[in-house]
Amino acid sequence: MKQNTAGQVASAWVYDTSHVPYNGATTVWLTIDNGTQTNVGSGTSKGHGEHTFLPSQAQTNGNTLKFTFVGTGNEQGDVQYTTSILTGDAYARLGPPVTTTIANDIQVRPTTAMTESYAALGAQPTQEQASYMMLQFLQRMFVNGTTVTIKGLSGETTRMQFVTDAADNPKTIDRVV
Repeated sequence: MKQNTAGQVASAWVYDTSHVPYNGATTVWLTIDNGTQTNVGSGTSKGHGEHTFLPSQAQTNGNTLKFTFVGTGNEQGDVQYTTSILTGDAYARLGPPVTTTIANDIQVRPTTAMTESYAALGAQPTQEQASYMMLQFLQRMFVNGTTVTIKGLSGETTRMQFVTDAADNPKTIDRVV
């Protein structure tokens, strides 16, 4: 739930003392940040024991909100929310914008094929190189004893080579080429 923001819904399941869903009238009590519990209004039954309450902006102004729904015959249900202060578009761009909004940027997909490339042993790979290394490890792996050879797209050229600690049931694998 967003802190200090109206237009949200608190929802809880209310049961009677026999654990049967309660659909009658409820009074809603609110405790903000472990303070004094206050009567804030009536809940709305949605059926099957679910009850909701629409808190005002002031009723969400706290770090922890506990809504307790109490029926006429000691039926009760409660829910606790830890609030968030995030509002609006809280995600920063990682690079220059492609379109006018982050939502539109997410929908932009590259349509050009990647160029086959592999990082040298010990070098930091680019995203394309890391993608090819993982893809080829899964698709072009050849095992001979403790040696694992990874071929390129053509299936001819060795692009990476690994050694394992055992031919049967290996526990470690290290890149050597």
